[in-house]
Order: sequence, then structure tokens, then C-alpha cells
Amino acid sequence: MEVTAGALTALFVVVGLVLVCTGLARPFFVAVAFGAVFIALSLVSGWVILVATASELSLDAAGRELRWRASLRSYGALEVADLSSIRRDRRPGVYSLRCRDGSHVEFWLARRGDDVAALFDELGRRNPRMDAWELYTRTGTWWRGLPPPG
Repeated sequence: MEVTAGALTALFVVVGLVLVCTGLARPFFVAVAFGAVFIALSLVSGWVILVATASELSLDAAGRELRWRASLRSYGALEVADLSSIRRDRRPGVYSLRCRDGSHVEFWLARRGDDVAALFDELGRRNPRMDAWELYTRTGTWWRGLPPPG
């Protein structure tokens, strides 16, 4: 996923640069403005996907901290006991780990294998107060959640 997202971001920036250069070569300033907006939106989208959205989740050895890592530079840990819910984000396949203090970390559920289901089952065992029903409920055509446990 990281390679694809990074490659698409770079491709979109190049397309924007081509639009800007073409618009400058022929005095067509609508193409320059559109290309500049295209570049800006591509960079913001790339930053959100590669830096602000976690791509890996893991529990520490004691099972008290949920560690997360984004594709580029970002990483951190959340106390399992502080997690209040897992909610769907507006983007397909993206969920948000919400904490009791209001903070949250968005993560990309890129695959749905047995090891991923086991991680969320373990989170549920360690914090039974955590609301995770949106992770297992199928609604709409863009559903990318996990099959219901059991």
C-alpha cells in the first residue's frame, strides 16, 4: 500500500507540473491555476495517506500498548485501557481508534487475514468496554471490515 500511495502521489504531482508547464508555455493561465491546485491537493492527500494514517498496528509484549506506525515517519502508542471505540472514517477501509480523552489515530485496514482478526479479538479481550461493532458490521458497497467473530 505504501508504494502504491507514494507512486500515485508522485504521478499526480507530475501531472500537475505538466499542466503548469504547458500553461506557461502557451499563455493559458487556466491550465496553470488548475495545475497548481492539482499539485496542492495531491500533496495534501499524499501527506494524509502516508504520514497521518497508520498502516501497521501491533500489541506490545505485555498487551498494554497498541503500537502504530504510518508509512512515513509517524509512529506512536496508545494505552489499550484508554481506547473507547473503533469507528469508520469517511474514507473506504479507514477506521479511527478513539481514546477516552478525545484523541484518535486513523488506520488503514488494508488486509483482513486471521492475524488481523486475532489482533482485534485480543484488543477486545484486554478492553471489553471498547466499542468495535463498526469494524465487524457490513454496510454499503465500500465495506472493508472484518468478518464477525465466531
